[in-house]
Amino acid sequence: MTKFVHLPFESKKIDSSALTIHKAVEFVKALQYSPFSALIECRSNEENEIVVFDCEPEVSQFPKNDIRYVERLAAVFNTMDRYPPEVYALREDFPLVTHLNLRPFEVPRSLCLYETIYDELKISWRGIIFLERIREWLALTADDDLHQIDQPLEPFLLDLVGNIILPSGEKKLSELYVYHIYKSGFKSTFIGCEEQVPGWQEFENNLVLLGIKTDSQVHGMIKKTPENLTQLDELVSELGEDLIEGAILPYIRKLDKNDGRLDRKLIIVISVPKKRDEKSSATFIDHFSFITGHSVKDIGKMCGLWVEEMGLVVDAIPRLKFEKKNAEQIQIFGLATYFHFNRNLAALFNGIEKVNKSIGLIGAGALGSQVYINLTRMGIGRWTVIDDDILLPHNLARHDLSSNNVGFPKAMSLVIKGNHLAGEQIDSAVIDNYLNPKKPQSLNEALSSVDVILDISASTAVARKLASDSSTAARSISIFLNSKGSDLVMLAEPINRDIKLDSLEAQYYRLLYTEGSLNEHLVTENNEIRYSRSCRDISSKIRQDDVSTFSGIGSKAIRNILNEDKGKISIWQMDESGKVDFFNQHPFETKERKVEDWTICWDTYLENKIMSARKLKLPNETGGILLGMHDMQRKKIYLVDTILSPSDSHEYPHAYYRGISGLKERLANISRITADNIGYAGEWHSHPPKTSTEMSTDDKELLAWIKAHMNSAGLPGLMLIIGDKSLSLYM
Repeated sequence: MTKFVHLPFESKKIDSSALTIHKAVEFVKALQYSPFSALIECRSNEENEIVVFDCEPEVSQFPKNDIRYVERLAAVFNTMDRYPPEVYALREDFPLVTHLNLRPFEVPRSLCLYETIYDELKISWRGIIFLERIREWLALTADDDLHQIDQPLEPFLLDLVGNIILPSGEKKLSELYVYHIYKSGFKSTFIGCEEQVPGWQEFENNLVLLGIKTDSQVHGMIKKTPENLTQLDELVSELGEDLIEGAILPYIRKLDKNDGRLDRKLIIVISVPKKRDEKSSATFIDHFSFITGHSVKDIGKMCGLWVEEMGLVVDAIPRLKFEKKNAEQIQIFGLATYFHFNRNLAALFNGIEKVNKSIGLIGAGALGSQVYINLTRMGIGRWTVIDDDILLPHNLARHDLSSNNVGFPKAMSLVIKGNHLAGEQIDSAVIDNYLNPKKPQSLNEALSSVDVILDISASTAVARKLASDSSTAARSISIFLNSKGSDLVMLAEPINRDIKLDSLEAQYYRLLYTEGSLNEHLVTENNEIRYSRSCRDISSKIRQDDVSTFSGIGSKAIRNILNEDKGKISIWQMDESGKVDFFNQHPFETKERKVEDWTICWDTYLENKIMSARKLKLPNETGGILLGMHDMQRKKIYLVDTILSPSDSHEYPHAYYRGISGLKERLANISRITADNIGYAGEWHSHPPKTSTEMSTDDKELLAWIKAHMNSAGLPGLMLIIGDKSLSLYM
């Protein structure tokens, strides 16, 4: 015969029509409508109204937990409606399962139905939904499926009286400084530091910390929080360790009996590895701590280790036998235990894999600082930050640093913040200028070991130097805002670096004028503001909300590209409403050839376009002008595109005369769109089938004309001739 238990408080039986609490009335109606439930009785007292009912969950023939086809339950509704209605299982032998609320009594068991806070549940609470949730809880518990695979494992303890935050990693607990930093009501917060913090008041006479790790445990019912040392010893014994005689007494025996630490309270930090079931391995460690209400000296005396004579602590002779009843006098207070933020936690709470790549960051300005902090908060990277700039007051409009850092080097301050945030001193700063370093050897050494170089300097010169002059094999990625702050650009080299930043820059300019939506990308009005007296003391007027938005987009793009091998050209364009359009292009394969003392670079986009134009016009010759950009410092020409044969050109099987119709206007427009970076670079024409690409007499005259035309602008003249399967370049 099934035995039922009473609720742990007094109440009297009433008729269901006498119920006054709205939720209780609604629940009774739900029971009456449900074919799977039956009202047994209603009760009440000054604080609650209780509805006792039988419930029929869907239970399989062979349930894993002892849930019956009919369970008697009691739903308790509070008159103030401050707490969710609590449901008790009244069967005396109801099983000890997961998701039960911790109460001072063993039975009746209290069902933990929701994770959502009650204020949120109130909005949509209905009696029928509440009843179905109870039936669902019973059915899932019967099959041991209530705890979902994506839910965190059940904690061992609740109802703790405060928090303690400890350093992460393998730190010696006894060497920490513990501070009482905050108190709200009865709850206190402590923080443990490896070094003393000036201005922080230590908790009483500080604390002595002892760490214990137990055997792995299958998560299950939440335990009652111990209130004295004996209860804690019994709990730890259940977890496979001997707390008092196996850990505490040997630990305090080693202390100098006249050490000032004997007057300190003891903090016991207990670590419990948890696993989902017996077959699985531990996936999480539950940490909880207890502060003793007595000093270490008092604990030693109460446990019979020593006695105090004339103010001195001496060994007890004969040594008293330890009795657990003595430990019952030692009150303890439980603390929720946390560890300082670190890169492992950063990755965990961002739901990503930790990225251990070493990253060299060039540029600690507005965008660079925010991207660095974003990625550090995600556990991405070990950083070397390179910048020689000082944080000035006007920088605070968009920089991640604060007024406390004004006057200090950006790189140094940023790394201090990043290391403090991540709880590890692994990032470093190089206070130097990448383009003109004071200590080039130190700078080269810093970059020689990185996996990736992230250029957020907004400097074309930096990108060109990384592409052509850097000795490091590290892949380079450049991100920057346009001058209006409306668009973000990312140029990412492939991991093998066969397409470098300078070639990506050239292809990026081409994208601006071939994609109509990007035609105004680099076109800007006067967008500068003077912040001091020098003619160079100029800053752009870009809004912080735009920088913040793009720093998030850029961080995501960097995180993704770190897991990809291919190169990429990406542009994000945002309008005033916040709508973002995305333009993405995988770069074209690049080629280069040495001509005279110049290096000519082009890509398969241009080569294919010229070859297709030649093939289309056969048997006639054709041609056009070459578009490109020049790096005079390194004597490099980047050919990016062509304007094909104008409409007034003359094309013959053995001759070609280029016309001029529309050329001037198209050149001017391309120059405007690309901020004068792309312009006229020379001429090209095709030769007939089965002929060489050597220059003819006419070609030599053309090259002479190109030379004269280009030399007047201080640029070299270039001519390209394409044949059946090859092309030739002449300067």
